[in-house]
Amino acid sequence: KQKYRIIDDKFLLYGFSSGGQFTHRFFYLYPDYLLGVSIGAPGWITYVDDSKPWYVGTKNFEKHFGYSLPLEKMKQVPVQLVIGEKDTDTSLINDRSLAVWMEGLDEHGKTRVERLEALKKNYEELGISVRYDVVPDVGHEDLRILDPVKYFFSKVLKNRGVL
Repeated sequence: KQKYRIIDDKFLLYGFSSGGQFTHRFFYLYPDYLLGVSIGAPGWITYVDDSKPWYVGTKNFEKHFGYSLPLEKMKQVPVQLVIGEKDTDTSLINDRSLAVWMEGLDEHGKTRVERLEALKKNYEELGISVRYDVVPDVGHEDLRILDPVKYFFSKVLKNRGVL
């Protein structure tokens, strides 16, 4: 908070690609800090699934982090999932030769679009409300999906009486 001059106790968080991977995992760990979260086009997704090991799933979450997954608090955070319609290149997200590869990373789809759709379903089954935005004619291009992110965050701020 000091480094980035965050004044309040809560903030908006957006991440794209590997930043989207960070953002949704931060959401699992620290929902109390978030006014809203926008998860953009992550390649490797951590599903809320206690049968799969961290970071494919949330098995042993408490062992890794010292507390239980704060699902009830997560339900209080406005969530956006956002991706380009043509974000279907799989070259970086299905490379089993990478040291960070884990079995199960491709279980819910081969493309970012398929995986994000599965995460949407996962969240909704758990009672987490999701705004899901697919931007037409856009691939894996962070700057071209920012308009829906800005719109989402403006709605979050208006609903909280900030704007």
